[in-house]
Amino acid sequence: MSKLVISLIVAGLVVVGGGAAYVLMSGDDENDEAATSQSNEADQSESENSEATSEFAPVSTDGVAFVATIKTAAGGQNVNATMEYDGEANYRYKSVQQGQNLEVITTPEASYMKLGNQGWFKYASGTNQANVNTDDYQYDEAKLADYKANSTYKGTGSCIAGTCDIWEVTSAGSGTATIYLDSSNQRIVQVKTTINNTQSTITYDYKSVKITPPANAKTFPNYAQ
Repeated sequence: MSKLVISLIVAGLVVVGGGAAYVLMSGDDENDEAATSQSNEADQSESENSEATSEFAPVSTDGVAFVATIKTAAGGQNVNATMEYDGEANYRYKSVQQGQNLEVITTPEASYMKLGNQGWFKYASGTNQANVNTDDYQYDEAKLADYKANSTYKGTGSCIAGTCDIWEVTSAGSGTATIYLDSSNQRIVQVKTTINNTQSTITYDYKSVKITPPANAKTFPNYAQ
């Protein structure tokens, strides 16, 4: 979908009597030319600023530490979670599952999971037992390039960063996403998605994160309770 730039032009109408109209119309030609030139320059500047604002160019989250707060609503249930990223290759996911605290740490070498009062379990990298799809919370250059081809500019609005540029992204089979970009630096502040009957809101807070895998984890499935 091509970009959609929405421009609003307000024209002022002045109604005057016949005599006044004659005076205004018979003014200095040089002043008229100067006013016309300034008006054209202003229109050109406004057009250039509009095009610059409507350029979909978010800053990639790859290599930038953050804490993402996730709120998901589906089937009448609400799930709150956090995803932390240390800016390297380590992630920590926290949520509540069936009334119990769930924590998952993912590194390039292995994944670690702790549910409720149970101890930590260690899973080999690439296994599904403690799998958290970290790609869902990352926006690298490749993903953003794909989004750009399907993005529509919706203007500016208030957000947790103050003022954000708002974009709508559609993708076949993946629903619709509304992306809020901090107008001052084009960082992704918030992403709202709707896929079928599932609604999700991810809010990003960019700050230092430290993630250390647990030293006392029991290896699964070699460990049997």
